[in-house]
Amino acid sequence: MLILAMGCSTPSFGTRKTLEVSGPAAVDIVTFAGDVKVVSTGNSGVTPYVLITPASLHALHRYEAAAASLEEVSWDVEVVNEGGRDVVRIRTSTVYPEPELQRVHVTVGLPEIDGTRVKTRLGSVELQEICGPIDIESTRGDLEIVTLKPLHGPISAVTTDGDIQLRMPPGSSGRLDCYSGDGRIISSVPDARLQVLGRTNDQILDAVLNDGMEPIVLRTNDGTIRVIVKKNPYQQSSLLLY
Repeated sequence: MLILAMGCSTPSFGTRKTLEVSGPAAVDIVTFAGDVKVVSTGNSGVTPYVLITPASLHALHRYEAAAASLEEVSWDVEVVNEGGRDVVRIRTSTVYPEPELQRVHVTVGLPEIDGTRVKTRLGSVELQEICGPIDIESTRGDLEIVTLKPLHGPISAVTTDGDIQLRMPPGSSGRLDCYSGDGRIISSVPDARLQVLGRTNDQILDAVLNDGMEPIVLRTNDGTIRVIVKKNPYQQSSLLLY
């Protein structure tokens, strides 16, 4: 268990479960609040897993209530077959009367991921080395997609407040439709062809990447959006951090 109190936390290992999947699998996560990380390990020798870590944000003087509240958190993890492929489906819920004081952080690691859906609140989402359709949504959290595998959409990444980073290699393609309500958009595509269309400005990026037609929709009300296409997407330049 993890109990957060006034910015402090107690050590926790969470609950780890081994997943039985065959071949490329999709990930479908809906959690009421918390951070989510989904990683394609690219290594069949690594055992597929999910790590669930409940957390409480009660104040320090409510430590006992915080510990007791975690008993009201529940989650369900299953692998189902849809259309001939495995889908890792994760759902979390709480019956605690103050759910805003709780989080459930979820980490998933699979050898190969060919589709990802994440819905959360009050948490960040990080995707690494995934491919296939992407649909992620959060509130008050940063969203980050980084991969060495070319992406071709469709991609949707939406947060109410937070930064969005989409970092992908040459060969990726799609129709970019990006909007930041109170922020700006930074794009750097030294290793790709980007056709910028007329309505683009500091807060809107309307462009075609490598003649792609599948939608790449990025939205934040308050935050910076970064679209990076380069040979090593994990290598960041200090010039693009602000």
